[in-house]
Amino acid sequence: GVYSGVIGLDKDFKINLPNLTAMELLNISINKDYGKSILEIVPEFKYLVESLIRTEKNVVEDKIQIIRNDKVLNLITRLVVQKSETQILGYVLTFDDITSLIEAQKMGAWSDIARRIAHEIKNPLTPIRLGSERLIKRLNSGKKIDKVFFEESLNMITRQVDDIDHLVNEF
Repeated sequence: GVYSGVIGLDKDFKINLPNLTAMELLNISINKDYGKSILEIVPEFKYLVESLIRTEKNVVEDKIQIIRNDKVLNLITRLVVQKSETQILGYVLTFDDITSLIEAQKMGAWSDIARRIAHEIKNPLTPIRLGSERLIKRLNSGKKIDKVFFEESLNMITRQVDDIDHLVNEF
């Protein structure tokens, strides 16, 4: 019932107790991988292990990306030293798959970008529509065509179209 992957390691970083989540996420088996080095099975943990040894801390954490079964997994990992007063007994490696969280964040970001672009494109469309409607109304009114009025309206439409073009080119 634990959603996190948990692996017990001996003092030499050899696997001695993975939970079901760890076995499923990392595609490992207690039968075939018991006693093997975690770095042999999951070389992506190398930096985490080296960091723990180098810093002599009791806990190190990192975000690691691995590929298993043609699927990219983003893991938040934590390696903790288990020791008595004088010696290291082993380690506990825990990790959570945050791949779906990262995907949701990306989708949210793209949704926000799309909403902003749509807003920026719609802003100039209103004056373009109003300008063209004014021109059509003036043409259909039967009144004398005012060259200055037409020129101002067409310049405004051109500016707004240029703004849209600039926005699209930036994107």
